[in-house]
Amino acid sequence: METNDLFLMLGSDGEISESWDEISGNMDAPAFRDYLAELTERCGYDIPELASRALLSRSFAYQVFAGYRVPSKDMLVRIALALELSLDETQRLLKLADRGVLYPKVKRDALIIYAINNKYNLYQTDELLKNMEQEPIL
Repeated sequence: METNDLFLMLGSDGEISESWDEISGNMDAPAFRDYLAELTERCGYDIPELASRALLSRSFAYQVFAGYRVPSKDMLVRIALALELSLDETQRLLKLADRGVLYPKVKRDALIIYAINNKYNLYQTDELLKNMEQEPIL
């Protein structure tokens, strides 16, 4: 069920108990590590390849996939760039990791959004940030 449909159901005048089973059955978001594993698999990488592409240590990457560690926002952006994720996929990954989404009114975030939308790789994004006098991602 789409999120908008859930909003409509929650805003209706009827008793919530009448539709609670249907509503609650559609609330479970995937766990962060499950979503990350799904994205990584869909992109055709294994954990060592992803770690290499995102410039993360292998041990850290394995800890993330095992659920022992949650990467910082910057590390998640590096993963998103390495996997060539869309902005929507990147935002969802950040939300599920509880790291806050990229916000276009924050200069650095706006540049990262630009880089994602224009398919910049990790090095190009880092260079863009440096050139625009923002903290680099590497």
